[in-house]
Amino acid sequence: MEHTPLTSAEETGTAPVSVQDCSRLTLVGQVYHQQAGCDPSQASTRFSCFLETDEQAYERILRANSKWQQLDRGWIDSATVLVITNQERYNAKPNFSQEEKRAIEENTLEVSYQDSEDSWLVPPGQSMRACPSDLSRLRVRTRGGAVRFSIFIVPG
Repeated sequence: MEHTPLTSAEETGTAPVSVQDCSRLTLVGQVYHQQAGCDPSQASTRFSCFLETDEQAYERILRANSKWQQLDRGWIDSATVLVITNQERYNAKPNFSQEEKRAIEENTLEVSYQDSEDSWLVPPGQSMRACPSDLSRLRVRTRGGAVRFSIFIVPG
């Protein structure tokens, strides 16, 4: 009689996991750049993966000021993706007055790791997407004003 080795599912007594039983993350984005008098150029980003957890995403609308504060990450220790969106209004036009430029500068959100002097800038109306190596070390501040921003963290 021939012996057939057990699979890991048979060894543990659990059924194999099907695609329908897995949570999934899908990211789709497009960036366009158009120089005056030219056709636009485009960069597309697409990514999809199955998640190891069915834990819900953490979503919040928060406020930041000019003092560094730890990023609110709720109960999530590590992230598959983090999206931070500066909720302040941005009026796109070709020429800004000095006062408007100053307001944009003050309402720009900075995101950094603790103990780092470098940061990512998130101007009004824009967002950033990242997969941070250490979510617990991220901090935020503004360059002057009080700014509303949103976070969306997918655990992983």
